[in-house]
Amino acid sequence: MNTRLPRVLSLLLVALCLEPDHIHAQAQWFKYLENPVVSYSANPLLFDGHYALAPAVIHEDSCYRMWYVGFCGATQKYTIGFALSGDGINWLKHGDQPVLKEDPQSSFDSSWVWVSCVVPADGGYRMYYCGSNGTSLKLASALSRDGIVWERSNENPILPPGPPASWDGVSTYAASVLQISPGDYRMWYSGQNSGAVSEIGYATSVDGVHWTKHAGNPIVTRGSLGSWEEEGVYCPRVVYADGKLHMFYLGRDRYDRGRIGYAFSTDGISWKRYSMNPVLYADAGSYDGGNIIDHSVLYENGVYRIWYSLFTNARWQIGYAISESRPVDVETELPGSVPRYELFDAYPNPFNPSTTIKYELPRAEHVILSVCDILGREVSVLVNERRDAGIHEVKCDGANLASGVYVYRLTAGDFVQSRKLIILK
Repeated sequence: MNTRLPRVLSLLLVALCLEPDHIHAQAQWFKYLENPVVSYSANPLLFDGHYALAPAVIHEDSCYRMWYVGFCGATQKYTIGFALSGDGINWLKHGDQPVLKEDPQSSFDSSWVWVSCVVPADGGYRMYYCGSNGTSLKLASALSRDGIVWERSNENPILPPGPPASWDGVSTYAASVLQISPGDYRMWYSGQNSGAVSEIGYATSVDGVHWTKHAGNPIVTRGSLGSWEEEGVYCPRVVYADGKLHMFYLGRDRYDRGRIGYAFSTDGISWKRYSMNPVLYADAGSYDGGNIIDHSVLYENGVYRIWYSLFTNARWQIGYAISESRPVDVETELPGSVPRYELFDAYPNPFNPSTTIKYELPRAEHVILSVCDILGREVSVLVNERRDAGIHEVKCDGANLASGVYVYRLTAGDFVQSRKLIILK
């Protein structure tokens, strides 16, 4: 079992408390300083001997339960393992065998399986997973009383691809399921077409097994040319909090880099993206490499927790991050709709060696953007000139600064706003 204490989160939590009124809900994430929290096994012959990734996490009875994907280089198989934790950071794996693996006799999951999400069901658990026969992915489900011994549904696959020429004509995979009330299940899922473009669809069910796709699918489409999500959006993870549905989804750019964006909805069908997306991505050259894929999100007591797949040392492993929330109208946090003064969160943050800072002006103004240490001493001036109305961005280079917490401050006329920076070296 990983015996590291979460003491290294203290620096992040102190930083969170510096300016609580300025923290954007769900938009600023702090990575655990000792990531990864779940690694591949030391034995390369085990089911997770090469990779440990794609977590699906739930929290009940003061215990975090994680189902995750393991990859064995010797067998070239993806299978599903299980782990327990008291704090979401220190995890104890369940033995050295997977709890769900491929079915050689099946027509759709004969090659490998990949967990999407797990929800409580009938005193136990229902797992939604995607199975592969080597050519496509299809969504399926399985039931368990203890989360370890699983029985596949007789209805599998429960959400097959659509017609060949449709947006999800090749694969359906990476789903998120919520039970809103008895007889009201909702699913957000990834679909892929023949051009390998992924987008996000919506489906409903009365029993969690028989699903009806929404006629207006896809409900979240890929981004514009040149954007961070131009090659597709997928892996939606949806939670309900503060009277809204919150989606954290993956976007893929032309270089096949995955990053996590945020959107919100009141009906589950019409989604508004956060205009400063992505909100979480890997830092090239750091411990989490240059890519992020499948993730899992929980909302508890005003804090969002995310477990995500990070690529480090040529291996996929599982990292952890937190984001403080507050009961606000998220729409007011989305910049650009009404011109205003606003200093946005730096991305990435924590960072090394550089980060990008954005700010918005409702009119032309003389701007001073400076960086100070925790004692208020100015260490850098990033901008000191007149700027036009609109959103601007500037790069902050911390190569010559020591590790620690800093504050960056925007002064424009009578407007002054500050936020924190964390440099980790």
